[in-house]
Amino acid sequence: MRIKTAIILSLLTAEIALSRGIGIYGHISPTIPLCEHWFEHVSVYPALETGFSVELPGPSHFRYRFEGSFAKFPAGGALESGKAAWGGAGILMRKPLSDAIDAIIGPQLLVGFADGKGEYRLEEGDTGSYRIEFDGSGSGFGIGIIGGAIVKPTTHLQFGLQAAVIYFTVKGDVPITGYNLDEPEAPQEKSSYDYRGEYTAFSMRLVAGYEF
Repeated sequence: MRIKTAIILSLLTAEIALSRGIGIYGHISPTIPLCEHWFEHVSVYPALETGFSVELPGPSHFRYRFEGSFAKFPAGGALESGKAAWGGAGILMRKPLSDAIDAIIGPQLLVGFADGKGEYRLEEGDTGSYRIEFDGSGSGFGIGIIGGAIVKPTTHLQFGLQAAVIYFTVKGDVPITGYNLDEPEAPQEKSSYDYRGEYTAFSMRLVAGYEF
C-alpha cells in the first residue's frame, strides 16, 4: 500500500512540476574578456561562447537556474589557443511584461576553469631577454549575473536576448619553458609558474529554448 501511495505521489509531483514549466535553453554569444591579463597580453576580441541552461519552477516569479557554458578564445598577442568552461547555479526572477514577453534577472554561483597556450617576451634587466612558452590551466570559483528578456511566440517556444557578466578565479601550476634570446646557444629552462588570475567577461547572448 505504501509503495502504491509513493508511486502515485511521485507521478502527481512530476505532473505538477511539468505543468508549471520546466525550461531547457541553448545560447550562443560573442563574449568580451575583461580580465587584466587579457588587456596586457592578448587584446583580441571577441571570443565565442556557447552553452545551455535548465530552469525549474520556484516560488512566485522566481525560478531555479542551472547553466553550463564554454568559451573559445581567439588567437592573438601572447595567446596561441585557449578556452574556458564553467557551470553555474542560481535564482532567476522572471516577471511577465505582457502575455508574450518576460523580463529576467538573477545572480548565480560559478565554478570554472580556463587554459591557454602561447608565448610572450620577458625582459629581465641585466640578465637579458627571454621568450617564455606556456601551456597550462587553472580553475576556481566565482559569481555571475544575467538579465534580459524572453519572447514567447507560442506556449512552449522561447527566444530571447540576455546580457551576462561572468567572473571566477583561475589558479593553477602552469608549466613554462624559457629561451634566452641574447644567448641562443644556451639550453632551454623548464619551470612552472604559480598562476593567480581571473576570468572576467561580458556576453550578449541569443537564447532559444523550450518550456514544457
